[in-house]
Amino acid sequence: MDGQILKDAIKNRKENIMKNLSKEELIAVKGGMTSAMLNALARAVSVMFSVGQAVGSAVRRAVRGSYC
Repeated sequence: MDGQILKDAIKNRKENIMKNLSKEELIAVKGGMTSAMLNALARAVSVMFSVGQAVGSAVRRAVRGSYC
């Protein structure tokens, strides 16, 4: 491949990736669930489950009077 053709291809790719959006385009952007959001949601559910188990165990021990 010619060096200039490669440079032009890289320049065109950068221009396509780094396109500036107009105000109307920015307003129209709609996002979805990302993997980070799903991971945070899963961790929150896991923490709530663990807290529920701990509270349930504490209540059961207090009612029965056994601490072993």
